Amino acid sequence: MGNIHIKSNKSYIFLDIDGVLNCSTTRTQDRQTHMPQNELLQNLKKISHDIPNIVIILSSTWRLTQEERDLVDHYLSKIGVKVSGYTCDKSLDASGDRPDEILEYVRLNNINRPWIAIDDMSMLDMNSTLKELNFCKTDDRYGLTLEKANEVINKLRSQL
Repeated sequence: MGNIHIKSNKSYIFLDIDGVLNCSTTRTQDRQTHMPQNELLQNLKKISHDIPNIVIILSSTWRLTQEERDLVDHYLSKIGVKVSGYTCDKSLDASGDRPDEILEYVRLNNINRPWIAIDDMSMLDMNSTLKELNFCKTDDRYGLTLEKANEVINKLRSQL
């Protein structure tokens, strides 16, 4: 039997939660329905199905407490996806914003594979070094729609 070389084709998603896996149309003031919504989770599942070996890095403020990390793990496990890491928190010393946190993660981890950030913030306006190819902006009213999921898939595939 010859040597079989399996190439690791990982792609990275920097994932926000609010405005991506939940949205303002389903969120209530008392935060009862602040949890990730099934329909939006299914759209993330479609991405992970169409782009195998997806690596999820949590860039959301949900990464900042263990309780919220555990909730994210719980919801993502329902669709067979798990968080593999977290961006740093530059808000503590005001040394940067979310795009800076993501770009630092990419640099420190030598990520030269396809990657994309999914967020409802206007990250391209916040940081000129972030490329459009590496960003999918969701609308807080709708979250990660099927259309946005397909945009993520297309942008990741175009980086291969």
